[in-house]
Amino acid sequence: MLIVKVDELIDEIGKLNVEIGRLRAAIHAPFEITEGVVITADEARDIFRNHLPHNTFLYELLDTSYFIPSLEDTQRIIKWDTVNKALYIPERRDCDDYGMYMAAMASVTFGINPFFAVWDFDACHFYDLVITAEGDLYVFEPQTDALWLFSEFVPDSLHKLNRGKIYGF
Repeated sequence: MLIVKVDELIDEIGKLNVEIGRLRAAIHAPFEITEGVVITADEARDIFRNHLPHNTFLYELLDTSYFIPSLEDTQRIIKWDTVNKALYIPERRDCDDYGMYMAAMASVTFGINPFFAVWDFDACHFYDLVITAEGDLYVFEPQTDALWLFSEFVPDSLHKLNRGKIYGF
């Protein structure tokens, strides 16, 4: 009887280890980002100014430099991250939370800074702009994982980019 109980306990421990592994994989990224370029806050601001209307955006770029990965690595992060699956809850988990989360998560988890949260004043919406190591600018909607190359971006009711404030950290 004791041997049967020990075998059952070993089976339960095995199941727990599998569950711990599953939970760990859901929390910790299964990959690292080690390659990219470093740009200064002034260079980031220049990229935004080359694409956005002049003198209509405020900048809150809190770091002096940013580690920017390739588009491919940024897309891997977007695919891995699950914030787009979180339920939208007004006043508790709304657009600014999603936009800030992506920028903070990428910095804390991967040590990179390609996501710049943007408060779009005209659309009354919060999302992200993404800079890639290749120097391209993208518009990213963290609630849906939609990613548009800026040159192909078509403004809509939630993404106007006429004026706003861009945050980098």
